[in-house]
Amino acid sequence: MQHYSLILCRSTPDAPNADVRSGNLVCGNGLVRSNRRRLLVILSCQIGWGLVRSLVSRIVLIVGLFLMFSQVSAGAGALDDAKALMNARQYDKAVAVLEAVAAKGDADAQVYFELARAYHWKKDLDNALKYYRKAAELDKRYLTSPLPILNHFKRYDEMIQIGETALSRGDRDVSVFSGLLNAYYDQKKTKDYDRVLRILRAHHYTDAYRIDYQRYLLAKADVRANQYEKAFEYIRRMKDKGLLQYMRTSDDFVPIAKDPRFVALTK
Repeated sequence: MQHYSLILCRSTPDAPNADVRSGNLVCGNGLVRSNRRRLLVILSCQIGWGLVRSLVSRIVLIVGLFLMFSQVSAGAGALDDAKALMNARQYDKAVAVLEAVAAKGDADAQVYFELARAYHWKKDLDNALKYYRKAAELDKRYLTSPLPILNHFKRYDEMIQIGETALSRGDRDVSVFSGLLNAYYDQKKTKDYDRVLRILRAHHYTDAYRIDYQRYLLAKADVRANQYEKAFEYIRRMKDKGLLQYMRTSDDFVPIAKDPRFVALTK
């Protein structure tokens, strides 16, 4: 393709018919209009191609966003379906829904967390722990989610590592205190146990469930220390029926299980 350098020419009194040569294009007074038309054609082609490329780019962007939001919407729909199935105690179906989402390879931490919960409800603790760990790996907000299962398997070293990491980040969730207190108590690490217990006693929760769970943990600590009357002070102030009924079946409260006050409070 030949390349042209366009020079706009005009007539002058001294040289009304002068020619100017530049590259392969000869511009003279008689060629100016022709060359202007050629310039307009070239510019029109360039502008047109630019518009086409811009349009194509926008179409690609729109299609990409549509696909992305479709996947997000589909994932959200699957989560809602799985939660509904768990609420209906159809745990096998909930697992199937969430496993299908996870099998696509792009599931987020919430999918794995809900999958772990479904397995937890099924009492499949190995798979529950597997997916709680996966959720924690993808999102640090789920860091402490494996603690209840780790406590069941008595994996105290991992519980302590997770719990102390959470404490250092300012996490004061009751599950953190529960995991650390159980681990340190069973390992007879008295100084660490007392340190964590002091932090728990000093913390103030605002929602009703966590307030009651704190009372539950403090009552359990007092029973462990043979301070039964102090334990009853916390139990009397508890309102959550689920926690109270759980305490009736917990080995931690065996020393006071036959006390009529405990039976009455936890019925």
